[in-house]
Amino acid sequence: MKKRQYSKAVQVGINILEKVPYSFFAKQDYGVLYNIVWALNYQSKYSEQDILNLFEAIAQKHPSIKQEKVYKEYKQLLEMRAGDNNQIRNWQQKNLEEIIKLASNKNIQVILMTYPAGYTETNEIIRSLSKKYSLPIIDQYHLFEQILTTDSSAKYIEDDEHPSPAGYALMAKHTLQKLQEILP
Repeated sequence: MKKRQYSKAVQVGINILEKVPYSFFAKQDYGVLYNIVWALNYQSKYSEQDILNLFEAIAQKHPSIKQEKVYKEYKQLLEMRAGDNNQIRNWQQKNLEEIIKLASNKNIQVILMTYPAGYTETNEIIRSLSKKYSLPIIDQYHLFEQILTTDSSAKYIEDDEHPSPAGYALMAKHTLQKLQEILP
């Protein structure tokens, strides 16, 4: 695995948990679960809710796992973190709306821009605010999504969500093009 590819680390952990759940929950092996939770901190492709959904699916297939100490501890931890992240998303939306309103009240044109990779939930907030307030948006995520279907992500993305120098150059070119279309 290449450096700092945390979403791949989460995916590998998910695959292991799906294939051999008793190896981790029943044997009280904290290793894989610890690594999944640790990697969740450094990526944004998977949410705590995604892992909680996996836990629930595993528990549906293997009901006795719900009684295992490791299962209970990590489920509680993920539920707590999911709640915290919901609070953060609410703050993000509230703060962005406040910025939009303040700028609009001063007759400042607001142009929103998505993150190029990762930050799926934040990008959803940005897109919804663009629609809600009829604001132009520079969708870097969509650009990178298109580029990465035909080109190697290593060229444009350093890790799970941060652009490489070539990625930043692509963003700058795209931003300039979109600003020329948006601004009079």
